[in-house]
Amino acid sequence: MLSSSLLPACPKCRCCRLTARKLSTPANFKIEKASQVSLVLLAASVPFIARYLHSVNLYVSNEEVSSDWISSFIWVTSGTILSFYLQYVTKAQLVKYIIPHLRIHHDKPSDPVIEKIEKVADNLRGFLIDLLIFSISSMITINSESYPVGFGGSLNVLNSLTKIPSASSFRSRIILLVVLGHYFERTWFEISQGRKSPIFLTKLAHHLLTILLITACLATGYTRLGVPVILTHTLTGIFLCLSRLLNETIFTDMHALNYMLLIVTWFYSRVWVFLVEIIIPLAKGLVTDSEFVQQFWSLHMILFVFLLMLFSFDIYWGTQLAVIGIERKIIRLQFEDFPQISNIK
Repeated sequence: MLSSSLLPACPKCRCCRLTARKLSTPANFKIEKASQVSLVLLAASVPFIARYLHSVNLYVSNEEVSSDWISSFIWVTSGTILSFYLQYVTKAQLVKYIIPHLRIHHDKPSDPVIEKIEKVADNLRGFLIDLLIFSISSMITINSESYPVGFGGSLNVLNSLTKIPSASSFRSRIILLVVLGHYFERTWFEISQGRKSPIFLTKLAHHLLTILLITACLATGYTRLGVPVILTHTLTGIFLCLSRLLNETIFTDMHALNYMLLIVTWFYSRVWVFLVEIIIPLAKGLVTDSEFVQQFWSLHMILFVFLLMLFSFDIYWGTQLAVIGIERKIIRLQFEDFPQISNIK
């Protein structure tokens, strides 16, 4: 059993925590209310999407574009197992190397040592899985049409719409399938262990939205759309999980530097690149004369709405990040205790 004596005490006063908690509570309430509506809309769209996916599969089959469902199942299962395995390894092995560098508030009994360590282990897992997904996805797609121009690639979503249906890259499908398996594990984790979180519904809505987006991209062959979305979000996920991790340690200066990088990459990747290279071209593609788009226009519109919902989450969380940073600058707080950082996905 671990005791609080293993962790150094934080020298800061209670005002830091009280200020941060005061800022985060109204924001949590608003985003949870919005997530309730999102969950209803997502759940209502599932039967509609399922009916359309059957028609899409028939259309794709007529165009002699096939997919191996057995192979797909294996890769999804592999992604789920990988996510579970990283969760186990970080919690059982890797987190012990970080424990000596953690800090603890002895006057904060609501934050037990064990819960702090579990939080650190989960953030370490998130950092490793996002780093792994982004690195492998970049190596696979860097010279393809799936890599965003903002990252040095040649992504052209509007041009890709004219090539559908077509045989998607096997490697690109693997990326989507593995990430899909990862989000199945994350959804299970939130339902089984994360129901007490103040943003439980927000996380659940985000995971369900991601699962539906990946499924739609796989069924329609839009890997050139799905992979860039993953790239733009896992890049910022690396800095976000690292920021949460450093937030629990004594490395205050390193946390401040990483936090600035997080804000920059967030607005560049999740806002600018996501909007300019993915959402706007898809919106233009809705009015093209592509036979596939016109025949399944409603499905494309749902896909577009889902992307807008994801973009709305990104804008909201990006604003929260900026507010945290500005508040720290104005009242001269250090990045030592901002619990609301953990409320950003």
